[in-house]
Amino acid sequence: MHIISLPEAIKEYDKNKDDKVLQWMMFLNDPGSVEVAEIMKKNKAIKEANKKLYEISQDEALRRQALNEEIARMDEEQRMYDAIHKGLKEGREEGKAEGIKQGRAEGKAEGKAEMIKQLFSIKMDVKQIAKVANMTEEEVRQIVNEKNK
Repeated sequence: MHIISLPEAIKEYDKNKDDKVLQWMMFLNDPGSVEVAEIMKKNKAIKEANKKLYEISQDEALRRQALNEEIARMDEEQRMYDAIHKGLKEGREEGKAEGIKQGRAEGKAEGKAEMIKQLFSIKMDVKQIAKVANMTEEEVRQIVNEKNK
């Protein structure tokens, strides 16, 4: 996609009136201007485009067709925007749900680890702690040893 600044193109045209691209920019900006009338004397392609534009604007069926094509293009752009927006919204919702799930799991694990450390600090046996916490003795020892690091 190219973005063209018509005001910049008009300024540039004043410096370089023979530039074909700038002539087209002038035509696109205002096909009925005096400057474009001068350009059409030198640039036959723009003169033909102006003639076609005039013919289309005089023909009701062609005007309707051009309008329908523009509406169809805008509808397609809106559908694409809506699809992207919907995808982003769903992605945010999925990410939020996953974050909450992960946060709860981490919170649960931290709470369990804290409980294990407290039970160990009151001299409860590792075997009993493992049974209460529904873990292996090795997992309990690992948590207890983290405290000492």
